[in-house]
Amino acid sequence: MISKNASISVVTSVRNCLAETKEFLDTLVRFKPHLKMEIILIDDGSEEETRNFLRQQPGINLLHNSSSLGFGKSNNMGVSAAIGEWLLFLNNDLVLTQNWFSPFEYVIKNSSKWRHLGCLEIGRAHV
Repeated sequence: MISKNASISVVTSVRNCLAETKEFLDTLVRFKPHLKMEIILIDDGSEEETRNFLRQQPGINLLHNSSSLGFGKSNNMGVSAAIGEWLLFLNNDLVLTQNWFSPFEYVIKNSSKWRHLGCLEIGRAHV
């Protein structure tokens, strides 16, 4: 059973892609898990419009690179800032749906070995 005190740190590296990032954050907040969750966004040298949007988002731990350090280094920055018991790496172009967290919840309930999670996009309709 998931501990009442279980917590996750969602780590997401962002470099521009403002429209996708807005949709990702909207769906992450709308369909958030029933666990304590912190959202860590790493702005990897985005342009001004994206930087300004990210700065205005409440409840987000925002880290900033003045120039692009790349996906791996940015995620490592997020890990260094994380306080959650679990790390969940999500890309900023994901559109999450209701019950998206169910597979992760299964792992959390049934694993004492792993403490990091990731997501694989299996398909997206282009309308």
